[in-house]
Amino acid sequence: QNNTVNLVKYLGERADIKNVLSVEQTLVLYPTAYVLKAPTVRTIPFNNLNDLKALPCDELLVARKDYLVTNNMVVNDLKQVAQFSPGPLEQLVIKLNPKQNLRRGTILVYADPKCESKF
Repeated sequence: QNNTVNLVKYLGERADIKNVLSVEQTLVLYPTAYVLKAPTVRTIPFNNLNDLKALPCDELLVARKDYLVTNNMVVNDLKQVAQFSPGPLEQLVIKLNPKQNLRRGTILVYADPKCESKF
């Protein structure tokens, strides 16, 4: 899965990121083989998104784009700092069978705006 592998590589280049909050099933699999030191991944439910007002600078929030669109969710007070999309073949697979392949969709990464210079 191109989206997840590229996200993991991105996080692997940022040793200062210690924690990742994953909305629902955004990170079902986290391929740690691509990094020397993986951050701690914690899953949070949709209904906790509105409670997020700030994140420490060593923490990021990741959310699948379809989760936010489908649920009309807005990640208040956080800034999108990266986006990881599926490859062309994966995009086709999603289009052909979205129910089974939404996990392959675009992953959005958010950080606290006060930490923006790090990204």
